[in-house]
Amino acid sequence: MQMNLSTQEELKIKIDIRALMGAYVKLADAKNWVELASLFTEKGLFETFSPEGKLLVMMNGRREIAMVITESVGRARVIQRLYGFDIQVENDTRAKGVFSMSDTLIRAIDDKPEQMSLNRLPVFRTLQGFGHYHCDYLKIEDRWFIDKLVQTRTKLDFTF
Repeated sequence: MQMNLSTQEELKIKIDIRALMGAYVKLADAKNWVELASLFTEKGLFETFSPEGKLLVMMNGRREIAMVITESVGRARVIQRLYGFDIQVENDTRAKGVFSMSDTLIRAIDDKPEQMSLNRLPVFRTLQGFGHYHCDYLKIEDRWFIDKLVQTRTKLDFTF
């Protein structure tokens, strides 16, 4: 349901959502997975797809998001980047967005990648990914959260 928001109100929502995604990237780079998971609604959904459109990982809720990412990334260095974005404000408590993204995971030489590989991904030393975050946002008590984040990939490169 579309509400009649002023241009200023819509711009403020877009700025708030950009700040939310900025926090997401900062927390990912810092490997602060519990705080990153707190950016999602309590029952938030996070899905990741391969370039071929196959589901790689599905995480439901803050606890599972933090746990799965902690286990899968391990001690790897994480580098997240966001580029262009498109945010559609539905009303004063709901919005959708698409952010172009790339990410890099670099595992330490002494890591044992076979113990850290996500289901459905090959065992790798480094990962370089490109794609998009498709997000549904929800405002709860004056704060924006990610309600659903779907990571689609256009390309994934690995070293082994």
